[in-house]
Amino acid sequence: MQDLIGDVQRDTKREAFVKRLFQWDLAIRQFRKVEMRRVILQPPAEPDLRYHALCLHALLAIGHALSIQARQFKPEELDLFGVKHDEINAYVSELEQSFREWHHGFAEAEIEEARRGIFVAAA
Repeated sequence: MQDLIGDVQRDTKREAFVKRLFQWDLAIRQFRKVEMRRVILQPPAEPDLRYHALCLHALLAIGHALSIQARQFKPEELDLFGVKHDEINAYVSELEQSFREWHHGFAEAEIEEARRGIFVAAA
């Protein structure tokens, strides 16, 4: 009986984890839609960039937590839901890359100077 209870508890934990993972995935997809409209397709306003950074921070925090939580489960347990440990980590890495691309800390003048140096040197 104890084994059965343990199995049910583990299944419940795994299902709750996968539910949180899928909710995070949905949040990212919605974020990417807004990002496209407000940051990529037009020059972003300062508040848009600040909210963009805030959202990325939140999504990254959740993603890192999910990556840690995923380690509780064997690969075959997550395979039942089409989830792989490496895919979660790759998703987090993709968000980190987006953060670095948009929120790197360089002033616009520094970026422009680098562009001129790179493209003039290439010519």
